[in-house]
Amino acid sequence: MLAVGLAGLAPVGLSGCASAADPRINTSQTPWQRPGEWLTAAQAEMTLATTYAAASTLVQGGADWCVAAATLHAAHAVVLTQPDPWGGYTVGPTPAPALLSSPTSSKDALDALTQAIGTASDAANAGLAKAAAGVEALLWASLQVCCDVDAAWCADPTISRTTPIIGSVVPSQITLQTSSDVAAAALDTLNTLVYTLSYAMGRIDKADPLYQDMATRLAQTNTLRDGLQAIIRSGGATPAPPNLNYPVPDGIDSSDVIKATWGGLEASLGQTYTRLAGTLGGGAAAGIATQAGDQLARATAMGQTISWWPGWA
Repeated sequence: MLAVGLAGLAPVGLSGCASAADPRINTSQTPWQRPGEWLTAAQAEMTLATTYAAASTLVQGGADWCVAAATLHAAHAVVLTQPDPWGGYTVGPTPAPALLSSPTSSKDALDALTQAIGTASDAANAGLAKAAAGVEALLWASLQVCCDVDAAWCADPTISRTTPIIGSVVPSQITLQTSSDVAAAALDTLNTLVYTLSYAMGRIDKADPLYQDMATRLAQTNTLRDGLQAIIRSGGATPAPPNLNYPVPDGIDSSDVIKATWGGLEASLGQTYTRLAGTLGGGAAAGIATQAGDQLARATAMGQTISWWPGWA
């Protein structure tokens, strides 16, 4: 029996398409051929969904996150197995299979989640490594980013995180910008982040733990800037220098305002990095997707949220 939020939902077969008619899936879609990595990933996503469902009643304070994450990963499995993964998916209760085993403690539940997240992450990495640049690489990067946010939650479920958004944006056959253009957009957000954190650090007490958090993050930005500039130059463009100043909100000396502003910039950066991974594909995308996951994990810890498919929304 599935835990709260997924009980009573119809099962999904993982042999390539839903085993029973699902009214949310357009059955007139043209079947889209895909290699075995897709089935492996779908199985991993559904296992992760059921593992989250089991954890929802065991991890203290984690019910909302677990139920939302279970639904997110079950939706991933549906998209991965429907006849045309780019054909659209209507948001609604998501099918899930029966739970294979039921942990009896919070520790067991978190241990099982850690294992299931690792398996799903490995599957996403394997798909990304073989994907050509474009929407397929973006799909794999999006899956990877979600696993990174999962891992951050699982590592410390006491940190309050806003549950993932159930949104209408799903994988589709879109035309991505060039890597150089997306990297330029990411660089602009990164420059805004650097300015904002530097500005805020001058307005709060150095004894405030947030001060050191910002200092640590700033120390990481040089490597990110160098990487983005290299991608821009590889496309034959010249990286734009940072502006002399950027707008900052009122009350930037307040911890709450700083976190909200910082988190919003990290969320924007994470979305852009996910798209950037999609424009690269293959091995070149792996490190970029990892950065996107790190950025969105940090953002969710500061009150931001993610959609079912980062990079598309």
